[in-house]
Amino acid sequence: MQRLISWRRGQALVEFALVLSLGGLLFFGGLVEFGFLMNNLLSLQRLNDYIAQKVALLSTCPSATTIQSGISNSYDALYPCVSLDPAKISVQVLTTTLSTPSSATSELRSVQLTYTSPLITPMFQAISTYVPIITGAGYVH
Repeated sequence: MQRLISWRRGQALVEFALVLSLGGLLFFGGLVEFGFLMNNLLSLQRLNDYIAQKVALLSTCPSATTIQSGISNSYDALYPCVSLDPAKISVQVLTTTLSTPSSATSELRSVQLTYTSPLITPMFQAISTYVPIITGAGYVH
C-alpha cells in the first residue's frame, strides 16, 4: 500500500512537468509570434506613412494599381531594411473632398495597406497560416 502512494506522488510530478513544459512552449512560441507580427506591423505602418506623404504631395492622386506597381518595382530601393514581401501587400486609396468655411476646398488622400503576415512557428501554423495586418494614413493635399 505504501508503494502505491509513492507512485502517485511520482505521477503528479510527471504530470506537472508535462503541463509546465507544454504551457511554456505555448507561451514562448506565442511571444516569438507576437514579436514577428509587431515587427511586420511597424514596418508596414512606416511604409504606409511614407507612401501617404508622397501621394499627398502629387498634383493628381495615383490609383491603387500605380502605387502597388511602385511598391513592387522599387521596394528594395525605397525600404531596404524591411523583410516584408511586396507581393503580399495590397493597396487601397481613398480621396475625400473637404470644404472649409472660407469656401476653399482641399483633398484628404488616405492610403490603406493590407499585408498578409505569415505565421512563423509550426504550432500556430496549424491554427492559421497567416494574419492580416491593416494600416492606414492620410494627409491633406
